[in-house]
Formats: sequence, C-alpha cells, structure tokens
Amino acid sequence: MISLKNITHIENDDKIFHNFSLHISHPLVFIECKHHAKKELFLDLILGKKKPTEGTIQSNNTSILYDHYKSLLAYRKHLAVFSEERVSLLSNLNAYENIIIFGEYFYKARQNNVYAEAMNYVRKCKVENLLTKLPYEMSHDEQCLVYFIMMLMKHPKVFIIDFEFSKLHLSTNIITGIITEKETQRCSFIIFGNSELRKEFHTKEEYSF
Repeated sequence: MISLKNITHIENDDKIFHNFSLHISHPLVFIECKHHAKKELFLDLILGKKKPTEGTIQSNNTSILYDHYKSLLAYRKHLAVFSEERVSLLSNLNAYENIIIFGEYFYKARQNNVYAEAMNYVRKCKVENLLTKLPYEMSHDEQCLVYFIMMLMKHPKVFIIDFEFSKLHLSTNIITGIITEKETQRCSFIIFGNSELRKEFHTKEEYSF
C-alpha cells in the first residue's frame, strides 16, 4: 500500500527522521506517535506536501513524483486525512452544501447518488441538526464532524484518521461500522491514536514511533 524507505528529513537544522522505514500493507493499521512534530511531518510526507531530504515514499510500488504536478494531484485524490488541525469548510455554505459540493467534485467520474450517500453518512454520524448551519454557527467539534463526512465522500483508497488530538465525538462502534463498510470499497485505514484507543480497534498491523 504505502512504503517509506530510508527516510531522513531535516527541518530548521533539526533531524526529525533519520533512516526511517515503514511499510503499511494491511487495510486497517494503527500508529501510536508520541511526537507531534513527527506525526505532522509523516502526514505531510504521505500527502506529498513535503519531499523528504533523503529516501523514497511509494504507493503500490510507485514512487511519488514530487516534480510532476499532474501525477502528484492524481496521487492525492486517492488520499483523505481527517485531523482537527486540518479542518476546512467554505464559510458561505452551510454544512449540507459543504458536504454536497465536496462530494459532487469527486463524483464527476462516477454514477453514484451523491445526495443519498451524503445523507447516509449524515444519519450514521448523527449530525442532521447541523445541516442548515453555517460554519460560524457551529462549534469546532461540529465542524470536525462535517469535515469527517466530507472526507468520506471523497471515496479515498487510503483514509488517515488522526485521533491523537481529535475532538471527533463519534463512538468507536460508529467508526468501526464505517471502516467495515469502506473496506468493501477497498479503502484502507491508518489510525493515529494513543495506547488506550488502540485497545478499541482490532488492528492486525501496529506501529509506534
């Protein structure tokens, strides 16, 4: 799925990773990361937003082409990241419009019913009361829930969920149900969290750094 090979990365004279390698192959992976800076850099590296000082990152045995914009854009379309620090909603649209506009963009090449799928996730995440609210009328927690649904609408091949600092108020049962549903669509999940959360997810592939 995703491989980081011999990654060394230096920022502001700080060596954040040194000869770091990680191969993620299972559809449900748990990562416990004890250093915030490392986690944020890991996400930026996987998203292709930053190029490692040394080493390579591969997806399905194909290296990320940082200098080829179209290839990089195509690669990113298959990834989704949920983190409360990366939540972004259009300020002039309500929650439902944000979900639909985002979903329609990624539905251009598919025949799925974007409205039916949107409402399916809205009901599962129990946010019906937020649909007519503009972002400024919602708490940050509520914006997180809406953004989480937007990421689901992307139909990613790899979905990264950061629970490390997350205020995503969804029960583990709801998240697990969504993961099970998405796995049938060949979507893999990488979950960041602490040791307590790891017990709630039955992951077969686990890492800590």
